[in-house]
Amino acid sequence: GCVVYRHRGCTMDLLRFLLNKSWGLMICSVGAGLISGLAGAGLLAVIHQGMNSAVVSPSLAWSFLALAVAVAACKALSEILLVRLGQATISELRYQLSRRILEAPLGQLDRLGHHRLLAALSEDTDVIAQAYVQLPLIGINVATTLGCLTYLGWLSWLILVLVLGMMVVGAVTFQWQERKAIAFFTRSRETSDVLFRHFRSIMAGIKELKLHRGRREAFLDRQLRQTVKAYERDFVGGMTVYSIASSWGLFLFYAAIGTVLFLWPSWQAISFETIIGATLVLLYMMGPFSQIVELLPGIGRANVALNKIDALGLSLAAGAASDRKGRDGEAWAPATALDIHGWRRLDLVGLTHHYARDGEDRAFRLGPINV
Repeated sequence: GCVVYRHRGCTMDLLRFLLNKSWGLMICSVGAGLISGLAGAGLLAVIHQGMNSAVVSPSLAWSFLALAVAVAACKALSEILLVRLGQATISELRYQLSRRILEAPLGQLDRLGHHRLLAALSEDTDVIAQAYVQLPLIGINVATTLGCLTYLGWLSWLILVLVLGMMVVGAVTFQWQERKAIAFFTRSRETSDVLFRHFRSIMAGIKELKLHRGRREAFLDRQLRQTVKAYERDFVGGMTVYSIASSWGLFLFYAAIGTVLFLWPSWQAISFETIIGATLVLLYMMGPFSQIVELLPGIGRANVALNKIDALGLSLAAGAASDRKGRDGEAWAPATALDIHGWRRLDLVGLTHHYARDGEDRAFRLGPINV
């Protein structure tokens, strides 16, 4: 059975479940990406060494060629594996979530609302799968950044301390901004449920809406337009916060480069080759850093989607548990075989039926029936 939607630690359960299903592709993709990232850092060192050498040795040229081939080949292999991994993840998530929905009690599904289930099957699974594929890319860029920092520390440990300080400042301010972005994404995800409900209303009531112009205009202007605008406002707000955080991090990199180029020589005696090397490393690091920041919004949205599926799974589990309990709160005993030929009388004593759908203020209630 699927362990994805069973416990409160749904995030870790889901990631563990996905890793169990596709650990081979994940390991191969991460391995190829790490080789590509580390080879890129080594390529940077070879380029710097060639720039400082009066005569380029054949061994240095062969090293450059080998590292360039490794970077290109491993990068292509990693991307191909990530495409396969993403599609496999989407398929498995949709299958398992569909299975859990079919195993849940019908009344509980009605109370949740079909629009929430449809949003989870379509939007949430796509967002989670995209983030799952992006995790190896983040690891690849982190490996490249660590390789560059190692080479930077070999050039000058004082410049390394400066860059690390800038990165700490950027990380602290980014976390502060990320909380606001997650709040925007959470509101947009809640609005997405309402939006899917409107889409279902259009499909279910298409004839009535076509026949009644006033009702059609009221639905479009008062409900659908407001929901669409609310989703747009919250989603744009979250992406705006991430863009500001990304620009701030980029500015810190330029500040580090400017400090090394224009201020550091006046503070400490340092060779021209070291300044050129440190500047080259920082310029090269801006690529992996920018890609990491660009991938973080997807991770934030996936976190919101995981929470939504977590809440959906808990509701389904609670509904299944409640349907297994009798009037006294104790679990029902398994059904036993009945003698269908020996019975003489059937009594209904205090039989009641209660039904409520999502979004309705009044609930339907039948009973008690005594027959």
